[in-house]
Amino acid sequence: MEFAHVKNGLDLKLLFEFKSSLCLTILCLLTSNIYAVNSTFSLLDANLNYEIGVKVGDWVEYRVTKVIEKAIIPFSFESDFPKNWTSIREGDVILVVVVNKTIVDFGNYTREFAIFNITFNNQPLIPFWFYDVIQSVQQLPLDGFSFFLPVNESFWDCLKDMVKFWATEASMHGIQVTFDVRKCFYRLRVDSLFLGWIEISANFDDYVGVLKDFSLRFLFSQDFINEVRQRLGTIIVDGEPFEIQPNKQYGVEFSLNDSNIAQLVNSVNFGQDFASMLDQAIHEGAVGAIITVRSQNAIRVEVLIERLNLSAHVNSERIFVYLNSTLVEGKTVIVNVWKEFFPVQWADEFQVFLDGRAISRANNYGDALNPFNEEEAEYFVVVGSKITQIAISIPHFSHHAIEIVKVPSFTLQLIVYSTITVIVCLVAIGVYIIRRRTKYYAKR
Repeated sequence: MEFAHVKNGLDLKLLFEFKSSLCLTILCLLTSNIYAVNSTFSLLDANLNYEIGVKVGDWVEYRVTKVIEKAIIPFSFESDFPKNWTSIREGDVILVVVVNKTIVDFGNYTREFAIFNITFNNQPLIPFWFYDVIQSVQQLPLDGFSFFLPVNESFWDCLKDMVKFWATEASMHGIQVTFDVRKCFYRLRVDSLFLGWIEISANFDDYVGVLKDFSLRFLFSQDFINEVRQRLGTIIVDGEPFEIQPNKQYGVEFSLNDSNIAQLVNSVNFGQDFASMLDQAIHEGAVGAIITVRSQNAIRVEVLIERLNLSAHVNSERIFVYLNSTLVEGKTVIVNVWKEFFPVQWADEFQVFLDGRAISRANNYGDALNPFNEEEAEYFVVVGSKITQIAISIPHFSHHAIEIVKVPSFTLQLIVYSTITVIVCLVAIGVYIIRRRTKYYAKR
């Protein structure tokens, strides 16, 4: 959220002056949030040099998971003000793409910024050019709450100190700010008689630093809404006039759904250890390609090395991967399968064939990511919340055909048979006890 510069004697209404960025932040619900001050922030340390863990071309897809009452977002502008708005609905898709990265020197520290664009249901929104903002506000202490933040402990300690500073400043103007800030998480609530209240929270991945979950809720007072009407006039949403009602709660929540960042996918679905192992394997050149299967017609192939051609197709029970390479040394192929397409509960629900021959399971995930230490091909399966991953280690590359087959789970069968056995035993014991009691009472 972008606040106006705080100066002594600034009255409450000027503190929340309606410049275009503030209007977008509060009413759009989805814009980036930036704190700006008009002097160098004294709590910054000279050693706080921040870097982010994404590269140009990385993208993250979010889905709207909840809408409270109504949520809207602008998609065209006239001068500095929104011209047309559209409604946000559950299931809508937000795509964030990194188009550039830049490091800005603030004198006593440097800060890396991601410059990214956003589309909403494939419709371009306003570009979020952080670099332009930095050029106009040279004393910006950090880029605030965006989609990509560092995982440095020092960054989040600094953020906590900054929020504490602003909470103290705001209290002098009759504004109450309550907050909880810790590594890769924040929750802020602003209460004011003039404003009403706003609450935002965000949860970031602890390995890459990408936003995972975001929530914004607010309830505006009549005075604040009157100010909106005076500044913006009537808002047109989906071609119809729309007015925010006073003392009614609005809000939106969205969560990470998909990404091309392999380490992020592993971190979210399987944990940081799996993200770290995959990260190391990619940097060592052990991973040849990553395939993502969302449906029969939605297959994404990312080849990570040169001299490798790869294609894939699927049906309801099988995944086929064809490799053609002039490489000699082995590589690992990663296949991520969405559980919506292949519902899987256990790791033994897949069987893998290489060139028509069944291959064995690796001892662990790290073993499957190292194709150089084995003479025979092997695979390892990891089951996550949304995705099942099959890592296939091929020690010698040339021309290969991989077939991944979904089979009945032995683990599930064992559980079913064990449950049936237990039930039968309990029934038998119950019948035996009843018969004993019947004979006992018959003798008496």
